[in-house]
Amino acid sequence: KIVNRDTVLFLSGGSTPKLLYAQLAKEGKIKLGAIALVDERFGEPFHLNSNEKMIQETGLPSYLSENDIFYYPILQKGKDRKTAALEYDKVVGSLFSRFSKRVAILGIGEDGHTAGIAPNITFPKHLFVSEFNDKKGSFGQRITLTFEALSKMSLLLILVFGENKKDALR
Repeated sequence: KIVNRDTVLFLSGGSTPKLLYAQLAKEGKIKLGAIALVDERFGEPFHLNSNEKMIQETGLPSYLSENDIFYYPILQKGKDRKTAALEYDKVVGSLFSRFSKRVAILGIGEDGHTAGIAPNITFPKHLFVSEFNDKKGSFGQRITLTFEALSKMSLLLILVFGENKKDALR
């Protein structure tokens, strides 16, 4: 009821939204202009821990393809992290100018992170997409929408499940 062909829907990864994506594919009712990703763990496309691989496993990309809904992944074969982030920033800017409605589905981690935005990581204010390498922490290499991009959304749908996330939500 919230989205239509004038909407770009941004999907985050993680375990929380996986069942929702599978349900959307199974029901086959969602009509959109495009789908893009909120964030991604850096590596080659469809690497073991990639959000894109998880989303593919739900069957959602097949549904999108069958219904002429464009899908914009972050990772591209052979691209380094900084180049991939800069190119995806241009994609997101283009999607923002093309679609009047922008919706993002986000989760919150036990540590309070959302999207690929980890605690104590700062991003340039003028970019919709940025990247980082958390060498000392558990986040690793990421490409993510920034707070600037999230502030441009018409709706943020935040999914939080589990006793272990109560403190982060609080």
